Amino acid sequence: MAPPTTRSKQSDRETRRAATRDKLRRALQGFHEAGIHYTEVSVEKLSAAADLTRTTFYVYFDDKVDLLVAWLEDVRAAAGSAPSGWTVRDRAPSRAQLRQDVADARYRPHTAVLAAARDTALFELRADAAYRAFVRSSIDDLADHIERGRHGGWIHPDLPAIEVATWLASIVHRTLSATPPLDEDAYMDRIDDYTDILWNTLYRGLAGPGGSAPGVVQIPTQSRPRPK
Repeated sequence: MAPPTTRSKQSDRETRRAATRDKLRRALQGFHEAGIHYTEVSVEKLSAAADLTRTTFYVYFDDKVDLLVAWLEDVRAAAGSAPSGWTVRDRAPSRAQLRQDVADARYRPHTAVLAAARDTALFELRADAAYRAFVRSSIDDLADHIERGRHGGWIHPDLPAIEVATWLASIVHRTLSATPPLDEDAYMDRIDDYTDILWNTLYRGLAGPGGSAPGVVQIPTQSRPRPK
């Protein structure tokens, strides 16, 4: 049997590193759901919750920030950059479509990582740089949408794209990084609030009858009752 090549050894290490990263992420999820911040969890405690030793942790990661940056790359690969798909459209959505798109946020399964990143960014320069780069991609996509809408006449022409996109993206990311995570009712209530904020900021006054933007057919939907 031929000895393993350098490339195969590297591939094996990456496979083991990914498996270790996944175990640690499942442990992070447990702490997040319990309301415990990533900054409060030591390497030893995180490793123990993942059924790993500190030694195994340091075989694959320099420290918790190194692990966090790797998690953010996983989220970027899995969820993309924009928090909602409506930003890729070349026309305004109806209000019902906007709510549906906002509710279909691809980041929600990754709230534990986003919360860890936001907390750690307050204390660590590397984490701050990684989290800013991550959020920046959301801002850029939304700013492009605003620019297209300004030129197309379906977003208010006087809105400064970068400033408004930064404000709107920061609102979404604050909710996604809440610790502990919002329960289902609170999350859906927040979705309703975001739909109102996005609609009123970007499209209000340019919509046609029934809450549709010009050229968009409004699709009747049954609104979700808020819990009493």
